Amino acid sequence: MEVSLAAQIQTPRPPSHIRIACAGSGLVAAPSRDDVKEISVWTVLGEKRIICKLSGHSAPINAIVFGTTNIDMLISASDKEIILWSIENQQGRPIALAAREPVFLALCPNDSLLAACAGKAVSMFDLRSGLPGPRLEGHLGLTTACAFVPSQPTTLLSISDDRTFIVWDAVSGAVVYRSFVLGPLPLLSLAMDPVLPRAIIGDGAGVVHVVDLERGDYRILHAHDMCVQRMPASPSKSPLPGPASKKEESAGEAAEAGAAILGLALLHMRSAPAQQATIIKHTGMGACLHDIVILVALTATSAILFDTHAFRVDAQIHLTGPQSTLNLPFAASFSAAQSPAPGTLLCVACAAFDCSISVLQLALRPRAAPTAAAAQPTPDPVSILSSAPSAPGSPLLATITLPSRPKADPAAAMKARIASQVGGNKPGGKKIVDKPVTFRPTVKSSGYGAEAPRKMFQPVTSSSAPKKASGDSGLSRRPLGCKDGLLSYPVESPAPATPSDRMPLGAPITSLLFSGDGRYVGAALSDKSVQVVRGPLAAA
Repeated sequence: MEVSLAAQIQTPRPPSHIRIACAGSGLVAAPSRDDVKEISVWTVLGEKRIICKLSGHSAPINAIVFGTTNIDMLISASDKEIILWSIENQQGRPIALAAREPVFLALCPNDSLLAACAGKAVSMFDLRSGLPGPRLEGHLGLTTACAFVPSQPTTLLSISDDRTFIVWDAVSGAVVYRSFVLGPLPLLSLAMDPVLPRAIIGDGAGVVHVVDLERGDYRILHAHDMCVQRMPASPSKSPLPGPASKKEESAGEAAEAGAAILGLALLHMRSAPAQQATIIKHTGMGACLHDIVILVALTATSAILFDTHAFRVDAQIHLTGPQSTLNLPFAASFSAAQSPAPGTLLCVACAAFDCSISVLQLALRPRAAPTAAAAQPTPDPVSILSSAPSAPGSPLLATITLPSRPKADPAAAMKARIASQVGGNKPGGKKIVDKPVTFRPTVKSSGYGAEAPRKMFQPVTSSSAPKKASGDSGLSRRPLGCKDGLLSYPVESPAPATPSDRMPLGAPITSLLFSGDGRYVGAALSDKSVQVVRGPLAAA
């Protein structure tokens, strides 16, 4: 892959969030350098010059797109209106008033339907009748891109910040399929395969998802993580000579693409029979493939070449940094189109902080055939998985076998173990004789032997009154049957019929309350006072 800087266009402000239009014939439509409400159409292949300028917007331009089949058609959108232009006549007519800021425009294969991503919905417009179509609402986040299915002009696929994609019927506005969450970060870029019925989606985590469009289930065929894939070094070498360039070249062999996939482009190559073998040898594809499709995943700092048939990364081209010969500014958005020349892609990179747009030309060139005098290179090893069953003696059927050991008799092994422990097998060994377990009351151990076996597990609680300590002479004597300051009465005795004590309180009693232990009685009197007296169960 060869990369060259075709042109660099200056803009009035950083075009970080503007969708610049790019056509394979070499036309680029971007905001004018002097006015953000004006469009300048450039030709960048060969002589760089401005073809025309289109004025008519009342607000800054956000998105521009060329016609799919009609190269004279150009559509631009601003915060207030969407205008359909004719480049040859340099005239335009408003299609509709923009309800919200459109961020992406897409045309169907026959240029009859227009889809505009604005907010969380996609607005449809019929360009032939000039009437607005249905408003496709269903995403939970802001829509980022949309594209029509090439084989089904009325089927639209949209992606959003909610990390899902939805397949729509663009005419009726019905939802055909709603996907699950594809990853942890929003979906940013979308491209349609021109050969096979499948869509390719790139997200902010650096993962490329391949979606099958042929069947109705829209399943994910493959998901490739560009962040963990080790890629070979870029063919462009550092211009700095000396040991520094060698160090950078060795570092490029283990380079990683850790940025979000900001743009996707498909490079379709139809090779002639005479050139097919050379191109297939360069791309590493099978000899049965006549249509070669290479995916170019564009990040902020590099372009990654991905083989859509083998699902592997072929190469990485650095666009900025010390490993790049172009040294482009940090990019924020991309748009690309295939050039009429075979194996050539025209790519537009919008800078994130600089007021410039870089137009790149990517060319996939087959390697030159070696001369007769040159030494034949060693071919790369190729692994082919056969569908035939393996032979009975094939090493693929071999398994790990452990060395066999003789099975020992468990009873004999136990006897040998006991004999080795007691020393019965050794001459003069001392045998251990089993003895019954005895409890010795005189030995003070951790539990057993402290008391006789019969008294060991008896309860220690007793109903007898505790012995009075010798030093408790200052305490008041308690009557017989008193324990812990309470008088004990037999349970079988009848309730007392005559009061034993009378305690005048001086006022009528409104309520009584006994304490939990029965020692005290609280009385609430009518004079709003409370008196606490000793209860009848309390000792003197």
